[in-house]
Amino acid sequence: MANDRPDIAKRRFLRRATGAEWAAMRTHPELGYAILKDAPFLREAAEIVRSHEERFDGSGYPRALAGEIIPWGARLFAVIDALDAMTSDRPYRPGQSFDAAKAEILRMRGRQFDPASVEALLAE
Repeated sequence: MANDRPDIAKRRFLRRATGAEWAAMRTHPELGYAILKDAPFLREAAEIVRSHEERFDGSGYPRALAGEIIPWGARLFAVIDALDAMTSDRPYRPGQSFDAAKAEILRMRGRQFDPASVEALLAE
């Protein structure tokens, strides 16, 4: 199942993903957590992996955490990951400019992203 994710992602952009494909893709935070959680030196990283798809407003997954209940590292990683995803070229689209990505991140501040994480990222 985990080995199918890259192929599922490619197919998704060629056509709409099926409900089963979307459900499979949404398991990646828990799968990553399961891989890392038993290594004592990776416990904090495991929680970041498990929580990086959570949204500040509670509409994320896998646990629908909200606000400061989401680990700080995961809240920060969510903004960094989104910036990278938006500005990187993909097979199905060119990357956006930094300014366009910044505008989208600012638009989603308080909903998808922790405002303090957005401020920390954009302070540089």
